[in-house]
Amino acid sequence: AGQAERFVAFAEKHRATVNLYIRQDKSLLHNASFSPLVRFPKLLDFDNKKFYFRSELKRRNANQRFGSVRLCVRRDYVFEDSFHHIVLRKPEELKGKLNVVFQGE
Repeated sequence: AGQAERFVAFAEKHRATVNLYIRQDKSLLHNASFSPLVRFPKLLDFDNKKFYFRSELKRRNANQRFGSVRLCVRRDYVFEDSFHHIVLRKPEELKGKLNVVFQGE
């Protein structure tokens, strides 16, 4: 814990420079040496936090591929028909693309 505390103290003192380095090489946020920065969001500028957040979402979703769900609904009853189709689906199924097709069109 001592090294991490010293690193955080250093990063607080040199916040602007640390964020500049990260801006130049975003992979530093995933580097073990710079990982304590992620646990202390006040040390990171917004653009660096945003990059980290988006890259983590991509990393977590990389292994998950969701298929598409096709809903065939009547135009006059789009809400009711869509609801009846969706309520029967599992939450995992609804993470994919949703295709709505209107009957007779």
